[in-house]
Amino acid sequence: MAEDHHGSIKVLEICTISPPPGSAVPASLPLTFFDILWFRFPPVERLFFYKSPAAFHAILLNLKNSLSRVLQHYLPLAGAIVWPETSPKPAVVTTAGDGVVLTVAESDADFDHLVSDGLREEAKLRPLVAELAVEEERAAVMAVQVTSFGKGGFSIGITAHHAILDGRSSTSFVKSWAGLCKNLVAGGEPVSPAAETMPFYDRSVVADPAGLEAIYLKSWLAMGGPNNRSLKCFDVTIPPDLFRGTFKLNLQNIQKLKQFVLRHRTPTHPPLHVSTFTVTMAYTWVCTSVADGSPPDGERAFGMSVDARGRLDPPLPVTYFGNCVVVRGIALERAKLVGQKGVVAAVEVISDMIKSLEEEGPLNGAENWVSLIAEGAKNNWKPISTAGSPKFEVYSVDFGWGTPEKVEVVSIDATGAVCISESRDGGGVEIGWTAKRDVMENFAAVFAKGLQEL
Repeated sequence: MAEDHHGSIKVLEICTISPPPGSAVPASLPLTFFDILWFRFPPVERLFFYKSPAAFHAILLNLKNSLSRVLQHYLPLAGAIVWPETSPKPAVVTTAGDGVVLTVAESDADFDHLVSDGLREEAKLRPLVAELAVEEERAAVMAVQVTSFGKGGFSIGITAHHAILDGRSSTSFVKSWAGLCKNLVAGGEPVSPAAETMPFYDRSVVADPAGLEAIYLKSWLAMGGPNNRSLKCFDVTIPPDLFRGTFKLNLQNIQKLKQFVLRHRTPTHPPLHVSTFTVTMAYTWVCTSVADGSPPDGERAFGMSVDARGRLDPPLPVTYFGNCVVVRGIALERAKLVGQKGVVAAVEVISDMIKSLEEEGPLNGAENWVSLIAEGAKNNWKPISTAGSPKFEVYSVDFGWGTPEKVEVVSIDATGAVCISESRDGGGVEIGWTAKRDVMENFAAVFAKGLQEL
């Protein structure tokens, strides 16, 4: 067991969890333009931390059995992305013997520290998520790691390829797995997920009148090409000295932020979309802009991903499996963000972005999205962006041993995103972010002070 100042990790087992024979969902699933957009984006990594009311071997047995059973309904997660020379586009293919690679490990890290809200070294979380096997010609869709912290608790780390799952699909899978596992823990018979939650796989419902699929495929093939069919993801450098913090806005904080914006809004500005999301992200954007100590000139960028299932014409089922998010971005002068009415300025431009989804359509400008993402990755741009949503209700995910002590999106250390979820304490929201220690300490101070002054 290798020792270092981050604690130690010992791998106990690596196995493949396969779905039962005869699974009925498609063994081959083509990618749509929504999926192809994220084709080479870094995987999404989430961690769920739980207390251990049972012996670890019993926990592990139930997790393995339920994972196998739920995969029969989520068969693409057991497969891999391939892009043969004979195929015009990539697809997920699942063959006999495929499955999700499960790593079982134990750690002597301090569980209570990892699930706290205070500053934690990001390097202590990284060993808890499984590495996704991504090669030039084959990319696994999902990998899982279950780590025991002895009597302290355990974590479930889920690493998923971004080209297959968006946040809604990923969360639906986790909840289906947890529900099935909880039933096994309680001694019940194995049951399928409820019919209304079953994933919807029909790709014919995704209309592409603008030919976005062809545009995106041409862009990826030319990148490092010609005819570059590599499945390798962008190589994103993660600084070794990052710290992670958790910050909360309770219902009273959110209400005060809304009232502040409405009192000080620009009179000539169109009606605002003043919601929990807009004031949370506006306030976070302002605090990061103050905390990083950058010169007052220049701009600070903000981007957001929005679930488009209900915004398309015709709309897609809420259980549609795959990616169905659209992106919007904006830049604002840093001087405006750090000014006395910075939150107001931020809410106004975020509100405008949300309104553009309705006025211009969710796919307006979509032909440029791949080139913008690729340029950002090449230049290591990390604007403040969003990951997660309070609507996912991740703190309700109960595998049979209670709700999570903490849920983290580890991959925000690679993207610079801010993770937002509902608060575990009930009411309000929880914000996760990573930065170097001095910036994170500044952010914590600015975040607390700003709330006191509302």
